[in-house]
Amino acid sequence: MRSTLWLCALTIPAASFSGCDCGVVVDLVGSWEFSWAVEQAAGLCADEVGEVSTGVIDIEAGDTADAYDLTGFGDEPTLVLRGTFDGGTLQFEGSFADDTGTTTSSTTLDLSSDGDRLTGSEQWSWESETAPGACPSATSSVTATRR
Repeated sequence: MRSTLWLCALTIPAASFSGCDCGVVVDLVGSWEFSWAVEQAAGLCADEVGEVSTGVIDIEAGDTADAYDLTGFGDEPTLVLRGTFDGGTLQFEGSFADDTGTTTSSTTLDLSSDGDRLTGSEQWSWESETAPGACPSATSSVTATRR
């Protein structure tokens, strides 16, 4: 179990983070290798079901103890998506340029008990100026491993 402190104050009680000993602190800061596997998609993106994409996402401490900043999404590697960490669950959402359009995403990930793996899902949509509503809804399974 990690014993380093994330943003100097984040302690997760056992009741809110299953598999953790009381008083264990979690360090999320660093580079993570993400993998997204499309499980369901509608509209123009329906043929993407089964596709897997990967990328490196950097997680940095945010401006409060439960906040974090993520960078490395889509065609905007400097874009920062902000999220929260609570009870062993990371949540973030936002929009970013992707493949000549815009992806809007909401992601929920659970941290493993060893602190080195994230798993969960992403709800997303994609559209462009020339194809509004092209991909109105999609779901991807998401895994991330600390690099």
